[in-house]
Amino acid sequence: MLTSPFNTELQDILERVCKFDLTCTPPHDIVEGLTNRGCFTWDDLQMMDDAEIDALYKIDGTRRIPLLGNTPTKLRKLLDFVDENRVNNVPDCFITSTYNPENLKEYYRLHRTVSVIPPSSQSSNHNAKSPAEQKLQDWNRGKRSKTDFEVLKEDQNHDSWAIPFKGEIVQQGLDVMIDPKYDPFTNIKPGSEQELFDLQCKCFWTVVLYVLQNPFGKTCVSEYYATMNGRAAFQKHRTM
Repeated sequence: MLTSPFNTELQDILERVCKFDLTCTPPHDIVEGLTNRGCFTWDDLQMMDDAEIDALYKIDGTRRIPLLGNTPTKLRKLLDFVDENRVNNVPDCFITSTYNPENLKEYYRLHRTVSVIPPSSQSSNHNAKSPAEQKLQDWNRGKRSKTDFEVLKEDQNHDSWAIPFKGEIVQQGLDVMIDPKYDPFTNIKPGSEQELFDLQCKCFWTVVLYVLQNPFGKTCVSEYYATMNGRAAFQKHRTM
């Protein structure tokens, strides 16, 4: 039986979707590799980026031996599948039962790429992403919630509310949304940068709707409700 501290949700998806045998003795390399990286739950796995997955290793005496073969590829493809479903608002995209060997196999088939990189450099360049693409992927894999913010109900409480609000904004990766000097027209390039900014704007609008329950805040939200411009609503609110 599996003796690692994996929870049953992670054990289930690794065995069922990735078809790793976690019940053998000694445990499969994937168990040791993920454990060495501090990954014990399904949530932990979803927070791993490509570099962390590629760095999975097992211990042989005093040596760290990278996990080779298709283990990193299977994990990356699974997380890419989750990311795509999240962006497309697929219901239950974070639930392990959404994924099965059949739909994951079809995802592999549709997203299969043929490499033309020489074998000598293929391993180091496989699945390489630009910084903008990596930021977009990290955003999609992250979890954030408007309910982590404190609601402002009275105008006179603005100053004491603003400090923890700004801290949570940074924590959730939305700091450009409250920066009055940030100009998306000159700072953002088409493609992944624009897609990330659009997602941040949508997320920030939900935050603004949730937190600005004070009288002046409601006025600011009402003014920009048609365009859902959370940045503009927040900047006007700062003038109070």
